Amino acid sequence: MDDRKMIYNDADIQQEIKEIYLQYHNSIKIFIGQLEVLQNKFPVEILNEIRAVFSHIAKVYAFDNEEIARHNIEKAKSHIKRAQLDAFKYMCYAYSKFYKEFRDLYKNVDLSYVNNGEFIVELSNTYAVALKKAEEARIVEAKADNGIEAYEVYEESYYEYAKLYKLIIDNLPIMEKLQQKEMLQREEVNGKLDSLQASNAELQEKLSALQAENEQEKKKNKIITCISIVLGVASVVLGIMAFI
Repeated sequence: MDDRKMIYNDADIQQEIKEIYLQYHNSIKIFIGQLEVLQNKFPVEILNEIRAVFSHIAKVYAFDNEEIARHNIEKAKSHIKRAQLDAFKYMCYAYSKFYKEFRDLYKNVDLSYVNNGEFIVELSNTYAVALKKAEEARIVEAKADNGIEAYEVYEESYYEYAKLYKLIIDNLPIMEKLQQKEMLQREEVNGKLDSLQASNAELQEKLSALQAENEQEKKKNKIITCISIVLGVASVVLGIMAFI
């Protein structure tokens, strides 16, 4: 192999390639791990962008041509930024879904008891800001010729959603205790209701027995009354006949 300097050994090109790898390693790869935990699947759009990134970097090494190298470096930087943008968007969606599932799971828990009411206020305010930022990002993206123009707004939205997620996770132990307390109270109330229902059923059964007994007494009284009337009539008839 000759000793001539290959274009990919250029210090500037190596530095740009290094920065691309660092963005993948220090940010995108971490987001992918979080998304796999939160959504239990690999984000395909990000994978496609990463594939494009490394395809362009490979061309830098495959062709000993400065123009081709510079062109592919720019393409790789564009794709890594798009991958980062998609990561922000995915994370916003995942955190938003997590928040909604959390509210549904704890809908029967009075969250005003967490941190003397400060938690529920901060939670609502943070979610409102994150939602507003996400809406702004979607508007910018819809109007822009290139979705990359929404990069910074999606980044801001992601940081708000990340604050929302951290707020919930940090206070989860307290909410778990409140939920357990609420469940125990509900079980106690349900137990009392079951006991009342059992007592009510027993009373209903006794009442039915008394009503049945009362009906029997009424029938007996009717029979006795009828017999008394018949005997009375018979006595009158016999008296008349005796007088005749």
